[in-house]
Formats: sequence, C-alpha cells, structure tokens
Amino acid sequence: FSNNPLLRKQRTVHAYIPWDTSLDEELLFKIKAEIKEKGESYIPWMNYAQEPCHIPDEDIVNFKDQLTTGHFETILVMCNGNTIHVLKVESLTKSGKAAKKISSKVSKFYKGNPEQYKYWFKVNDVFVYDVSHVENHQEVMTNLEELISDESQQSIFDQQNLQNTNKEAVDDGAVPERWVDLDRSVTYEYFIKSCELEDNIYQDSWKHLSRKTQHALIMSELERTHCVFFRGSEKWYHLELAFTTYTQALINELNELYVFPLVYAIKNYDCLEKAWNEIQSGSMHKSNMQYIQNILEGHTNYLDHINEFLIFARNAKSCFFSLKNQFLKKLFHEDSLLIENFLSQSETLIGSFLCKELDQQVQAILDVQNWINSCDNIIDDVHPENLRDINSKLTHILSMLTSASYNENIFFKLLEEKSSKGLGQRTLEEEVKTLMSMEFKKVG
Repeated sequence: FSNNPLLRKQRTVHAYIPWDTSLDEELLFKIKAEIKEKGESYIPWMNYAQEPCHIPDEDIVNFKDQLTTGHFETILVMCNGNTIHVLKVESLTKSGKAAKKISSKVSKFYKGNPEQYKYWFKVNDVFVYDVSHVENHQEVMTNLEELISDESQQSIFDQQNLQNTNKEAVDDGAVPERWVDLDRSVTYEYFIKSCELEDNIYQDSWKHLSRKTQHALIMSELERTHCVFFRGSEKWYHLELAFTTYTQALINELNELYVFPLVYAIKNYDCLEKAWNEIQSGSMHKSNMQYIQNILEGHTNYLDHINEFLIFARNAKSCFFSLKNQFLKKLFHEDSLLIENFLSQSETLIGSFLCKELDQQVQAILDVQNWINSCDNIIDDVHPENLRDINSKLTHILSMLTSASYNENIFFKLLEEKSSKGLGQRTLEEEVKTLMSMEFKKVG
C-alpha cells in the first residue's frame, strides 16, 4: 500500500515555478512566515523574472478537477538551484475574484499589480524538500528532475489533510500536522543525520517511509546522539525524548500502512460507508473499532497511541471479514468489486502483521514507553549509580531499535509489508561478494 490501493486517476498534475533569488532572496521565507501566521498564502503563476505568464487551459481544468476530487495531494514546486521547496496547494484562484484579498496580503512579494497575474495558487503548507548544504548545485537539479518525473512513493503532506494546528491541541500534547507548525528546520546537522539513516541503515527502503516517519526518526537520532554529552537525570530526559520521538515515528508508520487506507476508503466510497455503518450497529465490532469511528466522526485525526493501534490490529481481521461479506454477492458493480478486493488485501495485510508477531514487537516497545512514563516522576530521586545503569540500558535498547538489524528494527518488517518486497538482512559474506563484484566507471 505504498500507493493508495483504490482506483484513482493515473495522471496527477503539479506546478513548477523557478525562483530567482536576485529578485527576492527571502521570497520563500516570507511565504513560509505568512503561512505560519495566517494559515495560507498566495503565489501567482509567474515566470523566472516573477512576471505574469501563460498557463494552458488544459492544466487549469486538470488542476481544478484534481483539487475538487481530493484523491491525492496537489503540490507547487519552487526551486532556485540551491533549494527545493514543495508547497501544498489548496485552490487555484483567478485574480479578479480575489484581487483585494491577494493585494492586501502578498502583493508586496511580487512585481507589478496583482491584477496582471491571471491565476494565483492558494497554499497552506510548505515542505523543504532539499537544501544544498554542501553547495552541490548539480545534485539539487538532479533531485528536482527526479521529483518531477519519478512516481511518488508516498505523500509529502498528510493523506487525511489533517489540520490539528490550534494552540489548545498543541498544549494538550497533540502533534501539529502542518510542516510549518512542526518547525522542521533542515540544518546541516539534520541533513547529515538524514543522510546517515538513508545511506547506512535503511538504504533503498528509506524512500518508502512516510515523510513524517522520516522526520521523527531523524529527530530521535539527533537526541540520541546528543545524549553522550550529558550524565544523570539530564541524560535520562534526553533519552526519554529520543524514545518518545521514536514511538511517534512508529505510530506514524502504523497509521500510514494500516489505518489511513481504511479511513480513506470509508470516506470516499458510499457503498463501503454503508457497510461500515451496518456492522457498527451490531455489538461485535462497535467497541473494537471505536478508534476508527472516532477518526471518521472527526474527534481525532489518527490513532495517536500505540495501545490504540494494538487494540485495532487485534480485532481488525474479523472486522475486514464482516465488511467483505457485504460485497460478496454484488457482482458486476465496479465499486463493489474494487472495495471487495481492497478489503481482501487489507485482511491479508493485518493477518500478516499478527502472523509474523509484529504485534508482540510493538507491545515490547509500548512496555518500555510505559515504564519510562512511570519512572519520570521519581527519576530525580534515584541513586546516581542506579541511574547510570538505567541510562546505559535505555541507551542500548534505543541502539537496538535503530540498528540495521532486520530482527531488532521493526521498521524493516513494516517496510517489507508496505513495499511487498523482502528486506531480509544479508550476511557479511554476501555484502563482501557484492562489494567485490562492483565495477568502477570513469567520468566522461
């Protein structure tokens, strides 16, 4: 399910606007600040000189159709040769319909009168896709070409268009879902840690992890690395943050793989929504599937705790079976056949999760998290020698969970399920044979 398993259009339409820093070096920083402050910003369809330019009528139709259906994200890519920014498009607006609104907010960012630009993109989030920290212009342009031409393995922004950005939710401990609210800063240290995880741990499978999972794993590794500079209770609090961030990466990926496809299908296919409501009316699935129902009713955006996911996973197989039975006799109905196939795949996927005892590995991680939470209030009173042993053990557990070992790092098994490819760890002898068989190519 690295791509959405349900029927969707084969062609997606995105926009690309080059960005000339000689005209406005701070343009993207201004846009990012406005999105963070006001929740939105407007960017005109313009050429490299920030002047109005033509956009084909066919692309306008495709943009609007894509935004209306909402089956997948629509993005605007902006690049200045040294950085690549990806912005989430909310709508495409004619300047005449929103001239005053555009003029009052963003006319100062661009050249000329807002009326001169025919179309404006309304954007509500921004993701820094690439930054040339090592001043490699060619690598940035190669990454840009790949972003434009390659098939997307996963969404840059959340599938469910989550908007949990209010202050009360943040104060209650919920994680904001927009990148601008996460304050994701692609510093050199962040960049290096990302490269280490991709090159040394996850290698080719890194691209299959969701962006939110990648971010959480990088932040967890940064905290774990910083732990060597601390001792005693300070070290404990950094280890606690590293572990908590790791569990956030895990719940992100579990939602991405097992929860979001089901929620998406129920929301977008009337026949499945009807079947879901029918089985919810009975007593068998009502309590077990309440977490999914809470998402559908808007009480929450995702399963935000590992324990909630385990309850869902251990009861989901019978739920999928009951849903599938609703479609067995509905032959020659395209949507029904499609949904039946989707439910069969989902049932198999959750069955594999249980059969491979991934739930036991997730439970072990939950047990550690619960133990950390129970110790948090008393840690300042623990004897220094005892605290040193606890920190040492917790450091070792984190090292195991983030290692390149297939058996200890649960993300390898989740990636195996997500990509439908075997990711079994190769032995040292196999790795050496691969190294010896590599050929060297000369430049030019």
